[in-house]
Amino acid sequence: MRKTTYLNILIGIAIFCVGFYLCRFQEINLDDETWFLQVVNRFLSGDVLYRDIFLGVTPLSVYITSFFCWLFGVELLVARGVLVLYYVCTILLTRAILQELEIPQRYSLLLILAFFVFMHPQHTWAFSGYNSLACVFFLACFLMMLKWTNRKSLSSLIFAGVFAGLCFGSKQNLGLIALFGVLASFFVSRRNKKEAFAILLPFLLVGIGILLPIFLQGGFDGFLEYAWLNKKKYLTSEHCNYFLIPPHWDSYSALIFAAPFLCTGIIFLALLRSQKRNSIILAIFLICSFLGLYPRPDNVQKLTCIPLILITILYGYNQIQSALRLQVRDFLHTTMIIWLFLGMGMRIYAKKEHLILCNLPHFKGVFITHEAHDHWWSVKDSLAKMEIDKNCFFLSTHGGFYYLLFELKNPTLFDYPIYPTLGLHGEDKVIDQIKTGEIHYVFTDHPSWTNWLEQKKDRRPLQLETYLKQEMAAEDLGTIFQIYQTADSANLQKKLLQKSRVELEYTPSKKRILRVT
Repeated sequence: MRKTTYLNILIGIAIFCVGFYLCRFQEINLDDETWFLQVVNRFLSGDVLYRDIFLGVTPLSVYITSFFCWLFGVELLVARGVLVLYYVCTILLTRAILQELEIPQRYSLLLILAFFVFMHPQHTWAFSGYNSLACVFFLACFLMMLKWTNRKSLSSLIFAGVFAGLCFGSKQNLGLIALFGVLASFFVSRRNKKEAFAILLPFLLVGIGILLPIFLQGGFDGFLEYAWLNKKKYLTSEHCNYFLIPPHWDSYSALIFAAPFLCTGIIFLALLRSQKRNSIILAIFLICSFLGLYPRPDNVQKLTCIPLILITILYGYNQIQSALRLQVRDFLHTTMIIWLFLGMGMRIYAKKEHLILCNLPHFKGVFITHEAHDHWWSVKDSLAKMEIDKNCFFLSTHGGFYYLLFELKNPTLFDYPIYPTLGLHGEDKVIDQIKTGEIHYVFTDHPSWTNWLEQKKDRRPLQLETYLKQEMAAEDLGTIFQIYQTADSANLQKKLLQKSRVELEYTPSKKRILRVT
């Protein structure tokens, strides 16, 4: 036991070091990643979640990231370090699950290589933190149910309920799916049904404990609206398509596309060859992981599926490998290792020339191109010369990035203001704030370099856009922003806008500096 613990610690440290190194070279995501960091920044500044800040999920991921940012500073690199920590936990939990399934530890190398190919920290984890945190607790639920099945330990049931509650606190739909998986695994065992309270009670207590600060601070009404009632707007959006096929077909996407068919066959074979309940528990949690893809199976939502897919493949192979000839087994082992090494090399390789260490506010420690670094410093200095006060609102999916870069406070709740994230009455609230003078300026991305105008109409806040065009004075701010101002502000800023315009130009040659994802 002690030897295994030391080995896991060493593996965890090694994976964290590699993942943290790689994440420094990850391109800055101007949408989800910087939005989440802005939420953490506002939370640490004293704003209350759901009352002062929009958040569409349960708050545990914000609590955890905020703790580390409180210790080390509100920096993108700190938030990425937290994600790498989740990544390490995911791999170690998966190794523990393999052990409970009696899969030889010699497959650990294959597992770790497969994670770096299909769940690479540089490409799939550098976004908002709640999906990856929910994945950790989802796997913990699976592990506890395997332990309970193998050892008949009541404490494993209690911990399964606790982890399901923590999963709910990370992302509400995955938490409910995890609870469903735990209860389904419990009831197929046909044991004392009264023991189900050992699952439900910890789940409820943990869930209440996570939400209690929200209730005490007056954010519970907002929580109900943004985390539950508002989901109808998201689910009915055209871009939210369960049958979405990723436009970039790489090994990652191909595996996900084929996985349901592959895993169904493997589980069927495993059930035929094994009478153990572990096969049924694996099948239940595999199905639950695929339920988590609804309603939008993009690469971030697929995080929960990857570990279960890899576990299923190794489990199925372990069931049939004894029937294979030694030469065939050796060939398969060698081929898989070579293939995974090549895949990992392709994932890790990235052009690092012309990159410099960033020293922009909140983005210190990551590497970006020299041109991007100089460009954003120029934009920041130009806005400083305009003497823009704090009463400005960025109507952009890059809003979180802009608030952090320019060190401005958002007067609204919405740092990612598209139609599905503005709540039931968000557009009316923003318009009222403009009318009452709480907002003097509204910045929108200039159509010459952004994809804002290409967004689906069901994603754009058309009511708010119409109000801006009809009631406020518009001015091009170079080729980066369009600025809408109240009449009083427009007269004051006109000369300053003309002064700063040249410095805010964004030429086509620089358009490739930061890709908008």
